[in-house]
Amino acid sequence: MSSTKAIKLTYVLNPPTSVESDKSLESLLPKAKSHEYPVVLSAKSDQATSEKDTRSYYTDLRKAIERARVEVGEELTEWRDIVGKEELGKEGKKGEVVVEVDEDEGEQEEEDV
Repeated sequence: MSSTKAIKLTYVLNPPTSVESDKSLESLLPKAKSHEYPVVLSAKSDQATSEKDTRSYYTDLRKAIERARVEVGEELTEWRDIVGKEELGKEGKKGEVVVEVDEDEGEQEEEDV
C-alpha cells in the first residue's frame, strides 16, 4: 500500500501594462499557474522507517523538486525574456546618460536665484 504526497507550487505574475495588453501572449504564457509534483511514499515511510525506505523517499523527493525547478524555471525564463525585451526599449543606450529636464521647474529655480 502506498500513499502520495506532493510538492504544490503556484505563482501569480504582475507584468508591466505594456506586456499585459498583448492578449495573444496570455494564451501562450498565463500570468497565474499551479503545478503539483507527486512524491510517492511506501506505507512504511509514514511510520518508523528503515534506512532503505528513507533513502528511497529522499531520492523521490529530490526528483520531484528537480522537476519543479526545471518546469517553473523554464516558464519564468520565458516571462523574463518577454518583459526584458519590453523594458530594454525604455532604457538609453549603453554609456548614454538620459537627463529629463522639466522646463517649468528650471524657470522657477532661475526666478528664485
